[in-house]
Amino acid sequence: MILYLIKVVFCSALLLGAYHFLSEKEKNHQFKRFALLAFLALSFIIPLITFEMNVETDEVTPLAQFQAQQAISFDHTATAATRTFDLFYLLYLGYGIVSAYYAVKFLTNLRLIILQVKRHEKIHFDDYTIVLLPVPTAPHSFLNYIFLSKADYYSHSIANEILIHEQAHIQQLHSLDILFIEFLRIFSWCNPFLPLYKKAIQTNHEFLADEHVIKICDNIINYQRLLLLNASQQSSISLSSPFNYLTTKKRLIMMTSNPSKKLAILKHLLLALILVSATFLFSSRTIAQIKANKPAQPLQTSGEGVSEAEMKTYKEIENKYIKLSANGKYKVIVGTISEEEKTTLKKIFVRMSANQQENTTIAFIKPGKPFSPIVPTSQQLALFKKPNIFGVWLDGKHVANGVLDEYKPSDFKHVFISKLYGKAKEGRNYTHQADLMTAKYYDNYLAKSMARKDELLMVSWNGPFGKSNSKLSPQNK
Repeated sequence: MILYLIKVVFCSALLLGAYHFLSEKEKNHQFKRFALLAFLALSFIIPLITFEMNVETDEVTPLAQFQAQQAISFDHTATAATRTFDLFYLLYLGYGIVSAYYAVKFLTNLRLIILQVKRHEKIHFDDYTIVLLPVPTAPHSFLNYIFLSKADYYSHSIANEILIHEQAHIQQLHSLDILFIEFLRIFSWCNPFLPLYKKAIQTNHEFLADEHVIKICDNIINYQRLLLLNASQQSSISLSSPFNYLTTKKRLIMMTSNPSKKLAILKHLLLALILVSATFLFSSRTIAQIKANKPAQPLQTSGEGVSEAEMKTYKEIENKYIKLSANGKYKVIVGTISEEEKTTLKKIFVRMSANQQENTTIAFIKPGKPFSPIVPTSQQLALFKKPNIFGVWLDGKHVANGVLDEYKPSDFKHVFISKLYGKAKEGRNYTHQADLMTAKYYDNYLAKSMARKDELLMVSWNGPFGKSNSKLSPQNK
């Protein structure tokens, strides 16, 4: 969570800086509005993006993978470590309290606007409503309401250009942009660049409204005079779009500027390049190890097959122990098959033809190769230490990511990286899993694998060997 917020802050800073240097002085105000809102949203989204780099390793059969996991006795359902009350909980508590403060402040501002609309005189038009306030106030708007001084309105001292300006704010839905920023502020108040985004967006709103006024009235000099006359007025409502927002000088310059269109296109391309760079800098990257698996193969047969009587004997033993899984999708072995029955099944199975073997539910498979030594890189080991990305199993036991601080890459002889899908992700705050074997543990595993390389593994399955609908489940050999 803390790392994510840090990335959000720096990403938003980079994108806002790019906007100020490359786009703020351009006259394509609609594009600038989209860019500012997009940059603000992307600064929260980009740190959540994860790019996965797949690294293919030596080929391993499904059986070899199963045997390795059986030998290691991975405990993937290990109970999570008991949480203790520490500094992080105090930080989260403080974060929540400040977020609650901003939420209350946001709702209070909304309530103030609602009360002003309810309590004061209103004049309704087709697309907007004027609310007349009994105190002196600068013209400002929120949603489809324009707030004016009652005395100024009835004395006809409010210029028509000012009303057109506020109508532009309403027609272009500028209030929605401000509501979006204020909502984000509740959850990311610690981002010091949010107020700067709000100021940049409101300034651009003024550019858009000014552009609308000039297009209709076609009198820049008169409108600039109005801006100067009203420069000192302020609105008391932070959620509104005020007629003046301390941006008079910028607005006056923008009205008469004539930037190069070719230069503007170049700046837009640079802006896109910076966005791509931000995505690369602040997203996450994981290295996923892919093992090119060969499908399990039945035992080699002479092709002659066994008699119907022997197949009947085989099926009778199968039916005593095979049942459907709880979800009804797979056949599994239930109970313990006696050594005598196991020997009978094995003797019959090795003499079956390929077709006969494919029609069985209990099968015997040759062991595959054990895992080859794979030493993790320094980059991988650094990623494994991030609890928001990886869950770590060390020598078959689930351990805290920080335990890896005690190790260097050469301390390990094997690593297997996998991505979590579906129900495997439930209750976990990480997306990948790293299974590591220390040198001593791997040597022990390899010795056990080699000692039983000529043994046969009994499995239950749902279809022909190597087909995608196969479901292997182990039995003692």
